Amino acid sequence: MPYMIAGSPNASPEIIKIPENIDAGGYTDSIESIKIMTLNLAHGRGVNFNQLFVSKNQIDKNINTISHALKQVQPDIAGFQEADGPSFWSGHKDHIKQIAEQSGMYSFFHGYHITAPYLSYGTAMASRWNIQDAAYVTFTPSLFAPPKGFSVGSFKWPGTEIIVDVIILHLDFISESKRNSQIEEIRTFMEKRAKRPVIAMGDFNSTWSSSDSSVKKICSVLNLRSYKPDDKNLSSFPFTNKRIDWVLISNQLEFSTYKALDEQFSDHLAVVCDIKLLRK
Repeated sequence: MPYMIAGSPNASPEIIKIPENIDAGGYTDSIESIKIMTLNLAHGRGVNFNQLFVSKNQIDKNINTISHALKQVQPDIAGFQEADGPSFWSGHKDHIKQIAEQSGMYSFFHGYHITAPYLSYGTAMASRWNIQDAAYVTFTPSLFAPPKGFSVGSFKWPGTEIIVDVIILHLDFISESKRNSQIEEIRTFMEKRAKRPVIAMGDFNSTWSSSDSSVKKICSVLNLRSYKPDDKNLSSFPFTNKRIDWVLISNQLEFSTYKALDEQFSDHLAVVCDIKLLRK
């Protein structure tokens, strides 16, 4: 059955702030590094095959577990894929709002790539600081795959006037050629934004070593680099033991740490890294 419920092809989402977490948004001192986390939430189903076969109470518990993990890891910026807005299978709860409120994030937004009555999900970003210039794009749809896309937001590096763009993406899971055409859509969009340092993260559904690798392609077209791309100990998808979830950065930035967490919150592992700003 073709998927015909794609979200808006290019939209400016509402950035939601959580007043009780205001202290997290007030950093003014310069800091050496920031912590980044990306996770495919898998709609809160945990390691189960499909969320339709998981109770609403269990989905809620799974999201609470993820919220607790974020509170322990304390990322400054978190990107999510398969992130639900109010949807019938999860009791109409907004998973990103739930995670942000419980983990101490100050601002967040959704990029909805699928919208329908009682159903909405896509990519999302949450931050301890103010998110600026938020947008999301739903890729040109395929007939037999659910719509995917990417979200973009920016933040000011604390203690500086430097604005950093953050891309949270979810690429096609079937075809490398389709993924590469989606990367061209990202390139086209990013060429219209101000030239800034970039952090790109998410579920690429591609490895570094695969033929016509989509990870290599996005590094090439956006001038990004990865952390130890051939490291066999950084797999993020336990079912195949492959590394398909990535954080990539532009040349103004530098990795200081990078790991996939051991605890499994979905069929993907969370990837967490510390990133430094290279000062001139």
